[in-house]
Amino acid sequence: MIKLKNILTETDLVTSNSWGEYTISVLSDDELNTLYDMFKETYGKMGNIIRTVSSAEKLKTHKYVLLIDYDNDNAFDAFIIYNPISYGNKIVYLGSKNNIVAKSILMKKFKDLLLSKNWFIEGGRKIEDFCVKYKIPYIDDMDIVTKIIKNKKIEPSEDGYYIRKAAFGAGVKKRLYGAL
Repeated sequence: MIKLKNILTETDLVTSNSWGEYTISVLSDDELNTLYDMFKETYGKMGNIIRTVSSAEKLKTHKYVLLIDYDNDNAFDAFIIYNPISYGNKIVYLGSKNNIVAKSILMKKFKDLLLSKNWFIEGGRKIEDFCVKYKIPYIDDMDIVTKIIKNKKIEPSEDGYYIRKAAFGAGVKKRLYGAL
């Protein structure tokens, strides 16, 4: 029996000028490594994240990825990794090639998702600056926040903020952004 994973090629996987949704487990090793290289380029200066996601294989702990190829070169230019949760979809990571067009396309999609019902991201200062600029709401109901950020110990603060212990280091002040 031929598995879908074995017949997908990079040109099958990437849809030019539109976002495609894929289960991460169907990515070929080359595609997964390309995704991881883009991930490292995006998060490389954030040592804690790189230590937590130290290999392409660790990206497979997440369920789905949105990919786009805007320049028709049969290689994806931006990604959004997310997991389904009880309240919708939680964005975990996003990134792009290091050029203005790819970043612009990524940020437009990111904004559109967060303004759509049932898309969320847990964010610190950089995410907050983006969300404030585009009037993306934050969730201040700590019962809902606790359910969305399940399996993580959080200490509620004011105005929807909470302190969560990072994978490495001290607690980090965060908020959950998105539309219920």
